[in-house]
Amino acid sequence: MEIVVTMGSTWLRPFGSAGTPAARLVCFPHAGGVPDTFRAWPAPLARAAGTDIDVHAVCYPGRRDRLTDEPITEMEPLADAITAAVLPLADRPLVLFGHSMGASVAHEVTRRLHAAGRPPALLAVSGREAPHAVRPRGVVAGGDAAIMADVIELDPRCAEILADPGLRELVLPAIRADYELLEAYGPRVYLPLPVPVMAYAGSDDPVTTVADVHAWSSATTAEFGCRVFPGGHFFLENHRGELVDDLAGRIRRHVLS
Repeated sequence: MEIVVTMGSTWLRPFGSAGTPAARLVCFPHAGGVPDTFRAWPAPLARAAGTDIDVHAVCYPGRRDRLTDEPITEMEPLADAITAAVLPLADRPLVLFGHSMGASVAHEVTRRLHAAGRPPALLAVSGREAPHAVRPRGVVAGGDAAIMADVIELDPRCAEILADPGLRELVLPAIRADYELLEAYGPRVYLPLPVPVMAYAGSDDPVTTVADVHAWSSATTAEFGCRVFPGGHFFLENHRGELVDDLAGRIRRHVLS
């Protein structure tokens, strides 16, 4: 697989970057998500890891300062572009973390990095089915009303934003594109990779069951772990500190030891 490496990419947002980090963490947001979700991670991650960790978050097109960029509705070009942006960071050990849709994108990027000879030291996934078990949910067929209802059901905090016509006009195209991408992304049977996988789940997630998340064990020939937190699909918002501490422990084990 040939991947063109580009520097100065618009795809990544650095948060608390260190001068000479021991490792780099790249975070992948959920459908409709923005990199700001991970803005508060660097300090507690560094404290828990006992060393500097360079944190970057992916900014998908069609949101934040990329609002005028056309959103991408297919996984392959999205993963290809992000891989090209991430490759220059592989001069240090890499860890990828993705939540929900971001977990699938992170896994696709992991596959491409492995093919390029620069696999991450750890893949962490959250709130998402394993590749062979992904289930297109048919939400897109119901139009924007169904998409907005689903977003609010999963994350009630979005209700106020989507109720405002001006804000809705800004954010809905990107959300719609992400839902279209997920609808087109069916089950994938891949050979497992020699990359450790850590999976996180919400005990009461209405979309992704604990069994769905635990099925990521088939995606690796290396070590696998799974931790369940109380809560729904966005359990990580209420348990951010615990999740970051746990992730830091995995980084110490797989990257720093």
